[in-house]
Amino acid sequence: MSSMHTSANISVNAQAPDAFTKLELVSVRALIGYVAHNRNVNELFVRKMLLDNFKVGNIEELSLNQYDAVIRFLIDLPTNNR
Repeated sequence: MSSMHTSANISVNAQAPDAFTKLELVSVRALIGYVAHNRNVNELFVRKMLLDNFKVGNIEELSLNQYDAVIRFLIDLPTNNR
């Protein structure tokens, strides 16, 4: 069983050292949905604003050192409905 555990650790560590973890990606995607629902806008709109602000093509391109800024951006996201 420990060899299976070691294999899992290797695959997790194989990602870029400054990339979001899977859990952080899930959290950002969930927050996008939450913000869109609360602001009564489409999730694609919120995602596009996030990607445009951080000048990336997709969420996976964001780096770990941007995580706090991403969360703050989403929480403070201005819309016409606010």
